[in-house]
Amino acid sequence: RNLVTPAIRDKLKNAKTITVQMDNATPHKSKSKDKNDTMEKRLQDVLKAPRLRGKQHGPDIVFLRQVPNSPDTNACDLGFFKSIDSRLPKRRDFNLDRFTQQCLESFRAYPPEKLNALFDTKSRVLLSIVEAEGGNDYALPHRRDVVSDSEQ
Repeated sequence: RNLVTPAIRDKLKNAKTITVQMDNATPHKSKSKDKNDTMEKRLQDVLKAPRLRGKQHGPDIVFLRQVPNSPDTNACDLGFFKSIDSRLPKRRDFNLDRFTQQCLESFRAYPPEKLNALFDTKSRVLLSIVEAEGGNDYALPHRRDVVSDSEQ
């Protein structure tokens, strides 16, 4: 929180309120029985006081947990990971440092238009869920005007 929130406020200084959706996937939670486990404890501390007042430091920041096991509501699961994966070499290095470098290069080269389209799709997915009154029988919306990675 001490490193992330100043960076968020710096990038979005003109916003009134910023909502940060935190991952709530089971693999990302601590399996430790130790109540002092640092990552889970830090997340709990953030969620206990979910609103950080900006005042002179910039916009307010609100932290929310993503619905667990709901990939359609997470932009990364909805398309970003698959899109980044398609930009990486099919044959991958077993060298962790080299693979990390390739991932970072793919991330940096990712077109902002594709991110905008992804978040537009996420908004339409959320609307479909609301229209289905929260049930699982919603249809995933499709955008025909977005060019896939394989077409670029």
